[in-house]
Amino acid sequence: MTVYIVRPDYSVYSINRQVALAGFTLRGEKIVLFEAEEIETIPLTENDIVFGGVSIVRRAFDRIGFSVPNIPSIPESLSAFAGRKIWQSTMGAARRMVESGRPVFVKPLPTQLKRFSGQPMRQFSDLLSTAHIPDDTDVECAEVVPFVAEFRMFVLQGEIVGVRHYAGNALRFPDPEVIGEIVSSFSDAPASYAVDVGVVEEGRTLLVEVNDSYATGAYGLAPALYAALIDQRWTQLRQANAVGVRS
Repeated sequence: MTVYIVRPDYSVYSINRQVALAGFTLRGEKIVLFEAEEIETIPLTENDIVFGGVSIVRRAFDRIGFSVPNIPSIPESLSAFAGRKIWQSTMGAARRMVESGRPVFVKPLPTQLKRFSGQPMRQFSDLLSTAHIPDDTDVECAEVVPFVAEFRMFVLQGEIVGVRHYAGNALRFPDPEVIGEIVSSFSDAPASYAVDVGVVEEGRTLLVEVNDSYATGAYGLAPALYAALIDQRWTQLRQANAVGVRS
């Protein structure tokens, strides 16, 4: 197996690549660094792993022939833990909500990840960062919830292997029982994934979103664990997609 990693640079977006490089190095894997534009020409086989941004990894899946399910940010089996209304709409409809004084959280659909960053929109100035997105673009909307703290849980084969605080008050830790219920209720969970949870002012723990592990952020997770998450997800996909490389 060869692990292909987009060559790290000095940008903030490179941090995950640096962690992956360290993790797979510690595991003793053969590593090849490449430039993003070389994704069309690197000699991939079905036994390899590719790590970079979402678009790079998805192109690698296309070349290898992997069919990868799009995991909803709030899977149906976990909807009871969201604690807020979530619906599919369009960017135009979301803009009209904001213009009428109704705040809304907007993010891309799982099939269009990274087209823009999910964000709460409360006033006209919040719309400027997505001005390039056409009105008819399908998006996911949610009621705005004032989280006072947010944490990411890394799950490997059904076990939480890491917890990282990433926003708000680091001392407002989520309810461990709710976290356990979320993990045990995720009936169609992949081999590894990240689950973000938030704490609201009155103390309730709510599900923020779920992210597939093939290209999720490390958020300070130990490199060896980060590499294990990536490797286990690729192993699962490899077992489900026994086909050869294609251009």
